[in-house]
Amino acid sequence: REVFGHRLHPNYSLYLIDTESERDQFIQAWPGLDEKYRERLARMEGSSFHSEAMACWGPTSEMRLDSVLRQTLSSQMRERFGITDNSGWVHEGFGMYLTYELIGTRLSFFIKPTNYVENGEEGWDRELRDPSSDWLAMARKELENSKGPNLAITIGRDINELTGKDLVLAYALGSFFMEGHEPAVTQKLLTELGNGKSPVATVEKVLGYDIPTLAERLHTFLVETGS
Repeated sequence: REVFGHRLHPNYSLYLIDTESERDQFIQAWPGLDEKYRERLARMEGSSFHSEAMACWGPTSEMRLDSVLRQTLSSQMRERFGITDNSGWVHEGFGMYLTYELIGTRLSFFIKPTNYVENGEEGWDRELRDPSSDWLAMARKELENSKGPNLAITIGRDINELTGKDLVLAYALGSFFMEGHEPAVTQKLLTELGNGKSPVATVEKVLGYDIPTLAERLHTFLVETGS
């Protein structure tokens, strides 16, 4: 509620469905769906059904819970602020951060695969999927890299353009905004981005300083919080 500035609808419902037969019964019983869409749903692992319901029937209970929460957060950002996949760093970074803080998992994310060796190290995909990985520490190390990341590029990408490094930096930015600022700051940021404003210019306007300064302050924040 502090992040989004409002409560969920009192009738908002989450459905966690264990088996394929229960999934099929659920899909067939939901009113107002045409047969083509019912068939499509059966090939997915979950979906929103309207603004007040979300269902998931992934392969494990942990994945179902993680997925339904990620979808719910995405739905809230879209309906409350107008945030879409175009704001990839918010959709993924804030969504992943909140999911991990709430239930301790990071199983549902979307990044470009990077199965190559960069700077003598394996691509980050494998490390991102390791549940013991510390994403904030990974972001801090990336900020300390001699070449350093360009946060403006990360902030400007849509969801289909995000790399593993973009994802951990976006995750760290989610922590920075939500732990290091009053809720009104994050709400203002999301409102401006949802209105289609330039992502880089919006971040600089909301914070009152430029992106290079943000990189410095983000690093200081991660050091001071022990990441």
